Amino acid sequence: EYMGTSLRSSRMALPVLYLISAVLFLAWAYWRTRPGPTLLDLKNKVVVITGIRGIAERACLEFLRRGAHVVVGVRSVAQAEPAVRWLKAQSGSDTIETMELDVSSLASVRRFVRAFEARGLPLHILVNNAGAMGLPWGRTADGIETTVATNHVGAFVLTNLLAPVMARSAPARVVTLTSVLHSMASGSEAEREYLAAGTENCNSVQRYAITKLANLLFARELARRLAGTGISSFAVHPGNVITEITVHYFGAFTPFVARFATACATLLWIIGIEWSIRPYWVGAEGVIYAAAATALEGKSGLYFYITTETKPSAAALSEELAAFLWSASLSLGRLDVAETVPTVLRSAAERA
Repeated sequence: EYMGTSLRSSRMALPVLYLISAVLFLAWAYWRTRPGPTLLDLKNKVVVITGIRGIAERACLEFLRRGAHVVVGVRSVAQAEPAVRWLKAQSGSDTIETMELDVSSLASVRRFVRAFEARGLPLHILVNNAGAMGLPWGRTADGIETTVATNHVGAFVLTNLLAPVMARSAPARVVTLTSVLHSMASGSEAEREYLAAGTENCNSVQRYAITKLANLLFARELARRLAGTGISSFAVHPGNVITEITVHYFGAFTPFVARFATACATLLWIIGIEWSIRPYWVGAEGVIYAAAATALEGKSGLYFYITTETKPSAAALSEELAAFLWSASLSLGRLDVAETVPTVLRSAAERA
């Protein structure tokens, strides 16, 4: 009798297991094939993006596939050529070009802007992607602390100088990459001193967090200053993606760590599990969303965790801290008020 009961129970359990498996499979299939956000048609639109590796590479690929003309600011045009050839082959588009740009150098940023303006192109999307983490403390040739220059000041100067071109091309968008690690920074006096004067008072992780807070403050303040111009400003945390940005932490092991983390993240992604580490080939999802989602038309000043609108830290919402950062950035970037928004836009409109 016991054997008979066990057999009947086993037979009843099999259909239940099949049903559960089917439901899980259908849920997974829906999750992986669900329609994405509706994106703008980017045919004949011009995109400027800083950097060509990691997330930027995938963002470039998506922009090209959607018909955009992509201008990539890179430290070395020659070293970027293999990536350009790959992007052309993968996208079937040759509307991509590279121009020399080192965001840690004020002179290089100004040369890039002059060269871009000389092309006579419009500008519809600017992606402030270039950045670094784990940099040792130091100062650039301009006297700016290295992480501050690379992660914030370069993007601040570039965006302000290109604003008149974007205003003439409106509607336009500025997408600035930040990180959830911005919440590690509070805007304390010591952190302000580091941003404004480059004081050696924090470690590399703290320096990265402070500059990521600066990215968010800048994106939000930019949105406020650009209100009514047709230019929107968004900040995006693209997800945790292991790329060459981590080279200062893992050194010569960076390629191995990146491949291992990507392999693990890819396996989990395939079976429908969103791990904290994302495959780098989906790392551009948030960038593309902020740059081209139709749902964001007419909106500005938002922060996205990948594609989800998210409330940033209290420090990132501080108008007083944003005003401090803007003033400090003017000094660090050696910009005249007349070169920054909204003043520069009024001057351009008067000349026109």
